[in-house]
Amino acid sequence: YFGVMNDFFGHGTASSATIVSKGKMEYDIYNNTKKYKILGVAPDASILPVKSLWFGDVFYGWMWSAGFENEDNKWTYTGESKADIISNSWGVSTFPSLEYAPGLDISSHILNALAIPQSLHQNYTGTTIVSSAGNSGHGYGTMGMPGITSFGIAVGAVTSNDFVGYSSFEGQPRFGNTTDHSDHVVDFSSRGPGVIGEPKPDVMSIGAYGFVPGSITKIPGESQEQFTLFGGTSMAAPLTAGSAALVIESLKEKSV
Repeated sequence: YFGVMNDFFGHGTASSATIVSKGKMEYDIYNNTKKYKILGVAPDASILPVKSLWFGDVFYGWMWSAGFENEDNKWTYTGESKADIISNSWGVSTFPSLEYAPGLDISSHILNALAIPQSLHQNYTGTTIVSSAGNSGHGYGTMGMPGITSFGIAVGAVTSNDFVGYSSFEGQPRFGNTTDHSDHVVDFSSRGPGVIGEPKPDVMSIGAYGFVPGSITKIPGESQEQFTLFGGTSMAAPLTAGSAALVIESLKEKSV
């Protein structure tokens, strides 16, 4: 089979750029002739895009990325993961769970198994799985799949006032005329606890807001530069995944 996929909405592009943007392009972000580069957290990492966000196929995407192949309706471990880290920039409190509570559903059990070394094969090394907490806050117990899982790393969103206003906020900081509201938990960020009382999310990162490169294609005659303002726990998760990539990169360098 041969398939062609395009990220028309730009969500996957923004999530990936948060991790691996090499900062080669310059953008006049504030329309003041000063150019800025947008560098990702781990610009030397590689992205393996997997389109799998619909019920049933998320499982196949995870398994394949973790190094398993489906042969005659049986999953076989190939001996090596295709990706060191699986980053999920999605989280839905109402995700179908087949009548099981989030965290006890079959997808949660699969994610937990993939995160544990030797769980599915004696040579399986486990896969680091980072997931958005979701944008269904601010109440308690608003987290769903996949952030609610026990052994995945769930990431919530905090604010950042490191940039001046943009668009309708031009000329002022994003959250008012002071930086007092920086590093606060964003109201939309989903919260735990998990179904067995686990504190969730596990870590927090910037989710409101930051600039990321946009589509590399440009419509002829269009003056707008190809960057966008990105946010949500969808941004917080890849920021964390990028940090994890730097740790893994360092570990591999030290083990050579």
